[in-house]
Amino acid sequence: MTRTQFNTEHVAGFIRDCIGTRGRVHSGDSVSGGIVFTMYEAFGFDCGLETRYGSFGLILPVEPGVSIRSFPGRDISKNADPQSILESLELVDKYCRLRLPDKYLEAHAEAHGIDFKIALPVIEPDEPPRVDVHYEWTQYPIWLDGRYGIDSIDGHELGLSRELVRDLRAWSDSGDALFNADDPANSTAPANFLEDGFALAKRVRAELPAEWIVTCFNPSARRKVVLTLEQ
Repeated sequence: MTRTQFNTEHVAGFIRDCIGTRGRVHSGDSVSGGIVFTMYEAFGFDCGLETRYGSFGLILPVEPGVSIRSFPGRDISKNADPQSILESLELVDKYCRLRLPDKYLEAHAEAHGIDFKIALPVIEPDEPPRVDVHYEWTQYPIWLDGRYGIDSIDGHELGLSRELVRDLRAWSDSGDALFNADDPANSTAPANFLEDGFALAKRVRAELPAEWIVTCFNPSARRKVVLTLEQ
């Protein structure tokens, strides 16, 4: 689809297809030029297409004259091609899931039959998909590399089970609870923290297709290892 073909109605349909039952597109037509959609029945977003310059904009209104434009801490791309809009929607989804309690997300999923798996943008098509499971303060514990670029994610993007995503976040949260940001070198970790992380990485390996390369620090071997399906 060329830039001239990708109009407001196309963008609204594209957003509707991408967010699925996680959200709802409420308006989007060539007359008004604006698109309004909600996510998880909790957040309402405004976006639009400036066809003259081929740019795309997306905001979360907070109050009259005030809006959020980065999610979380990353600006929305102004490019209006499908790949860029998809990446912007992934930022929005990540922002919403960070703001909403796990119990709310689980209840919403049960009510709407949500499949949390979303399409990841292909950044390096010749590279295999890779993930490393490790802890970093305030970050998601699954780290993408390779085919789908570099990012930290909570796992729903890969189609991991809700139970595993919940356990991964609980593991990461337990590390955050004891981490001393003012003195990282002297921070403590929960008991069996590395062992628990390695056990979670094994579950990630078991749920992902065979083409994925999954790595994690093995506390017994004291080094990072590639996990196999047999493990």
